[in-house]
Amino acid sequence: MTRARRGAVSAELVVLLSLIGLLAGVGLWRVRATQRQELARRIVGDMYNMRLAAYLVKGTQGTGWPRTSAAGERPLEFAGFIPPYVSYKGDAYTLQWEVRGVPAGLVTAAVPPAWPGVTGTVATDTTPPAPPPPGPTALVGIALRTEDQDLGRAVARGLGRHQLVLQTSFDRWVWVLEWDASALEAPAAPAPAPAAPAAK
Repeated sequence: MTRARRGAVSAELVVLLSLIGLLAGVGLWRVRATQRQELARRIVGDMYNMRLAAYLVKGTQGTGWPRTSAAGERPLEFAGFIPPYVSYKGDAYTLQWEVRGVPAGLVTAAVPPAWPGVTGTVATDTTPPAPPPPGPTALVGIALRTEDQDLGRAVARGLGRHQLVLQTSFDRWVWVLEWDASALEAPAAPAPAPAAPAAK
């Protein structure tokens, strides 16, 4: 083999290896994007199950909304109302059930809700299903915390066009289910049982 031919073979080999590397990179990117979409679908399903459990608790127990849970933990009131396979945390995310008070003046129909020191921006192209009531109110919703911005956006899109999803910080999205001023009131204590008549 001549020197010129060996040089051509080396150049062809470099081009071939570069092409294989490029195709492998594109394939790996598509695999990761598909895995992220699958994870987003699973998270959306878990969030819908959490929403259903919350409405069941509120409607059947007569105790109002379940209390805010710790991040990645199932609210105690969900027991018996939610399938055991629902996941509240994974390697890349955590879910949290929330009922948060929002002081009067921080929420208007035109401005996304905010908590003191935290501003929110609408993560989807929708408006609230109903404007928040005037005065102090509570935001009832499900929070997603993830450092993967693409995953957060995929979950917000997966929840649907007519859902209000707020991005309240770099790594936190909140699916607003309702504005409920009654959630600010403490549940009433059960009435004491009437005293038995005195024996004669």
